[in-house]
Amino acid sequence: MFSIIRVGTPAASVIREAPKESPTRIDPHLIDFISTNLSRSYFYGPTRNWVTGLTIVLANGNILPLSRGSEFAVNNKLSIDGQEITLPKINIPKTKHVAGYYSKNDMDIIDLFIGGEGTLGIITEVTLRLTKPPENCLYICCYIPRTNSIEFMMDVIKSDRLSPLAIEYMDYHSLEMLLEYRNQIGEASGVPALPKAIDEVVYLEIGYTQKVEFDTICEELDTLLTKHHSDIKQTWAGFNNQDLRAMKAFRHALPERINSIMAKYKKTIPSLTKISTDIAVPYNGFREMINTYQNKLDSAGLQYCIFGHGGDCHVHVNILPQTEQELLKAWEVYTIFAKKAITLKGSIAAEHGVGFLKKKFMILQYTAKELLAMKKLKESLDPKKILNPHLLFD
Repeated sequence: MFSIIRVGTPAASVIREAPKESPTRIDPHLIDFISTNLSRSYFYGPTRNWVTGLTIVLANGNILPLSRGSEFAVNNKLSIDGQEITLPKINIPKTKHVAGYYSKNDMDIIDLFIGGEGTLGIITEVTLRLTKPPENCLYICCYIPRTNSIEFMMDVIKSDRLSPLAIEYMDYHSLEMLLEYRNQIGEASGVPALPKAIDEVVYLEIGYTQKVEFDTICEELDTLLTKHHSDIKQTWAGFNNQDLRAMKAFRHALPERINSIMAKYKKTIPSLTKISTDIAVPYNGFREMINTYQNKLDSAGLQYCIFGHGGDCHVHVNILPQTEQELLKAWEVYTIFAKKAITLKGSIAAEHGVGFLKKKFMILQYTAKELLAMKKLKESLDPKKILNPHLLFD
């Protein structure tokens, strides 16, 4: 028997042998991470990087144990459960991406089921690779003018003196919502007393071992902040778990605030829901994508905020419609965003999967031929269409 143990590292859990009387249990969040290939943060990357073993229950009930490095595709074909499976030939963007199936000519068989949204098989056991956390870590919220925040993040990425573990972003509208939240309920909001002259926040985690490394980090941050019209003296920095928890509370207060706003709107119109994007683009298109978000949403007169994984050029635009007409308009601008991302060689779904709501954008990401090939792969392993039916495809 096996049980899953939380270990608090980038690879969130690990399977270990347990006493025979212990029941088998698996964390549903971990299954979600693997099924959608969720990313942990900028440095640690997608879940796929940490998965070394899976046990899959196929649609016919057969059990398929998989170990990374044991079997690879040859000439776009894999042998699965005694049958030869033809892999779809598809164009996978060079960004964070989980729209459709992962398919490459020489791919490891285990990667077919990671990010497949449970449509090819059900994950029942997992083995993950672990890594040690850094000896020391600097946690820092940098306050950046809104015209400079994207470029500041790109400079952090390009710097050969910084090796950030995480690069997160909150825009001007996010901070407006959070400051209003703090004004309403005070410190219980998790929002700190921010400086008045603040536009946007870039949060960084940077690991280091020796003091000389820390001094180098501070010198480089000082240089980059000054370049982008900010000041290292005006940052919020910390070094221990208490500081990290406070900054996480600050970050997590934003979705709480968004949900409370939408709950208020839904009291009047129950059909309303927030619309959240999951788009990623290459580094050279990030500023253009951000400009598209802001310009289209401002023109449409929609309430919104933008936050998320700046280091991966993968931010979540949250649109908060107040009427049914605005809800329709929000989906219209989402379609514009998806099309723009494709022109920038990005992805319509970077880490949360396609599911039901976003499968209409698959035709933008792929050609009809590519979509048909993915459907045939699904039918090969699930001819009766019993595994998560209606996900990904109509």
